[in-house]
Amino acid sequence: MKNISQSDFERIKKTIDKALQMHTEWYDNLIRLLLCQLPLPESITEQDAHKRCDFGCWLYSDNNSHIRQLPSFTKIEKLHEIMHDGARDMSLNMKANGAVLEEDYKYFIRNLSGFRNELTSLRERVAATMGKVK
Repeated sequence: MKNISQSDFERIKKTIDKALQMHTEWYDNLIRLLLCQLPLPESITEQDAHKRCDFGCWLYSDNNSHIRQLPSFTKIEKLHEIMHDGARDMSLNMKANGAVLEEDYKYFIRNLSGFRNELTSLRERVAATMGKVK
């Protein structure tokens, strides 16, 4: 990330913090929908669900041009999509069979963890770099 000021780094860090918050809220809502067997919105069941959540809307917007060039951003993007694929599989199984398969849940959680870890790692790298830019 060349030619980025301290204020740019602060903005990026705040954006990542907000992204983590948005995704935690999405996860909490998904679990609520599944456990309470509530109707599942298309934002969870559609093929492009990864683009419909708040984080996905941010991810695919032009508001993150400073970090889009990072290799970890591409990894986050892919992990996010795979995680949503798992959420869709769980949700559709719940809708069809009244239960989530344990293997689907494990797959989802593994990808959820990978996604969160990569996003948190990016946040930590940005924070560390902020300390070096004066």
